Amino acid sequence: MGRRSRRRRASRRREAPAKPEWRRWWTWASVAMIPAVLTVGGVWLGAGISLNQAGEQEARAQQGANRFEDARLAAEPAVTARVRPVGVSPQTWVFPDVIDQATLERTYGRPQDDLVREFGARGAVLSDSDLVPVGNIYKTRSSFRVTLVGNRREPVRVVAARALVVEQAPPLDGTVLHETPQGMGDVENVFVDLDTPGGTLMYDDATGGSPRPWLDVRSVAVEQGEAVDLEISSLTSEHRYLWRLELTVDYGSTRGETIVVGADGTPDGEPFESNAWSPGKPGLDGMLAKEMFHYRGGIHHVYGDDWSWSAPG
Repeated sequence: MGRRSRRRRASRRREAPAKPEWRRWWTWASVAMIPAVLTVGGVWLGAGISLNQAGEQEARAQQGANRFEDARLAAEPAVTARVRPVGVSPQTWVFPDVIDQATLERTYGRPQDDLVREFGARGAVLSDSDLVPVGNIYKTRSSFRVTLVGNRREPVRVVAARALVVEQAPPLDGTVLHETPQGMGDVENVFVDLDTPGGTLMYDDATGGSPRPWLDVRSVAVEQGEAVDLEISSLTSEHRYLWRLELTVDYGSTRGETIVVGADGTPDGEPFESNAWSPGKPGLDGMLAKEMFHYRGGIHHVYGDDWSWSAPG
């Protein structure tokens, strides 16, 4: 075989077959797509990081807002209160001073809020005319409506409630304005007997059983802004009491916070006032009280439109 023939065979071995057209286009497309893929991937990754950062920033902002709100709320008690005396009928007002019938008649018959304001300005104490039997003792009942309002972001639970006596004194002995009752009253469901130690708020279900601590019977919890109404009756047969309502509350991680409520709903306001009174004469209106009190201005009895007066003694 000649040298020329060998060269032709070697040349044919070195020549590679031509690539198909589609493979050339795929190669160029792949090369062109790599930057685009890298760009899209970078954008996606950057967007994910940005979203995570935005979420973290939002969470930090919310935490800051919560801290600000907690600091604002902490300036006030965990539970705020609104208080007003309950204007029962029939009712009795006992004044510290001697007051004549004409003076009483000028105010009597007005709306209850006017009576509370004007008689209260004279130092009078409001109570039910119905004396309440507790065992073999008749006691004076004064009732107050207390509205508790939650003031924390977390639910606030009342775990203890009692009357905190500020002062104990002899009953007022001035003048009595007494609407004549038709019988005797019943103990309200929630009450506190100020003549007994401890001052725990009690509950009587009117079934004849022994009263139980109120919070053993009912659970009280308030959300932020939620209001719960409570009517509390104070009982006494012996004294005049100044007292405040003391609540113990739990919320969040806080345990055993003490809240004091006065007669105006604030911790530092005037205390509640409850005053024992009796009809003044044994057997009057068919009722007997443990102590018969002497009133310097006597007792003005009101029955409908009729007025009568019991002289002192």
